[in-house]
Amino acid sequence: MGFTTRSSDPAVLRSSAVSLATLRAGQILAWSNVDKTALIVLCPMPLLIAALLRVHVRMSDASIDPFLDRTYLGWVQSALVFAVAAETAFVPSWLWFRRRRPESRPFVALSLATFALTLAFGAFLVGPVSTPILGALIAAVCAMLLLFEPTLGASLSALSVVSYFAPLILVATGSCRYAPVFRIGPFESSTIANEWLVATTTFAIGITVVPATLLAGVVRRWSSRDAALLELARLDPLTHVANRRYFFDRLQIELERSRRHESKRAVLLLDLDFFKRVNDQYGHLVGDSVLVHISDVLTHDVLRRIDVVGRYGGEEFAVLLPDTDLDGACAVAERCRSAIESTPCPRSGGGSIAVTVSIGVVAPEVGEGSDGVVRRVDSALYQAKSTGRNRVVALR
Repeated sequence: MGFTTRSSDPAVLRSSAVSLATLRAGQILAWSNVDKTALIVLCPMPLLIAALLRVHVRMSDASIDPFLDRTYLGWVQSALVFAVAAETAFVPSWLWFRRRRPESRPFVALSLATFALTLAFGAFLVGPVSTPILGALIAAVCAMLLLFEPTLGASLSALSVVSYFAPLILVATGSCRYAPVFRIGPFESSTIANEWLVATTTFAIGITVVPATLLAGVVRRWSSRDAALLELARLDPLTHVANRRYFFDRLQIELERSRRHESKRAVLLLDLDFFKRVNDQYGHLVGDSVLVHISDVLTHDVLRRIDVVGRYGGEEFAVLLPDTDLDGACAVAERCRSAIESTPCPRSGGGSIAVTVSIGVVAPEVGEGSDGVVRRVDSALYQAKSTGRNRVVALR
């Protein structure tokens, strides 16, 4: 026999699956949004510090005056100081959010928007239409599209592209010069022809937006396929409950959490009484519909959103109840038994099939492993079946 489980809240399934993938594989795509944000924001930190030191040295060098504009170079220095200070302040915030709210969209959006605007301002000062600076933009856009869900990734990418290229309008209208930090422009003249500016900007936008759009499409298809594969790997195809590995992973997580926080947990094991008679009398297809019906009754009519419902063997179901002591679990078990007994499974050709369940209940002890919990709850179920069925037995 094996466990197959299902949480009545799909969000719990997704977040738990992601947490497990992170713990086991350490894959970047399985990280929380907050951790992905930290990866993008903190990666440039060594380069920013090196640039700040270089600018500080240059500011005290009189030989730069024919080549660099000290006013704008001061802006660069201020921008670098702000960026380094912001990234330094980001670290404790990141550590707090990764513990308390690892998927916080406002934190992610604010952090990456600040990062994008800072990158855009720095690019404007030194000239955005250049291979290294444009490469940084493309890298940032691709990272956001790859690491975050489509809506968030596309919004952040759009902000990055718009803030990066928008200042070139000022250059085209003569409001400021291109790459203002340099006294000598990239050409012999200190001005840049609008024709060149339009041509190069159009090309730059093209080589940024087109690959980003293609990548976004690939990511959407990839995410959809990955979600489908994850569901196939996790869910039982008949009752749409998760498989043995997922249930034991969830159980192990709850047991670890119980040890750390001294919180209570409980496990139920349900067995449909005389289910073989249903298969023999009505056929296996009807028996399958009964199993689906029982799963729906448990997940939609009785249990909480945080509870995890699973299939244990052919006609047996298991339930994991977080934050529940033994007496509370017995009350939940009785509600499950009563709901199943009072809700016959309808038949497609008319009529219905009444079924009952026997239920074993245990509350894991502190330090008890999942194998011990399974053995004890199975023993409690055996007692419920051997003493008349259609009843709840708790093992204390």
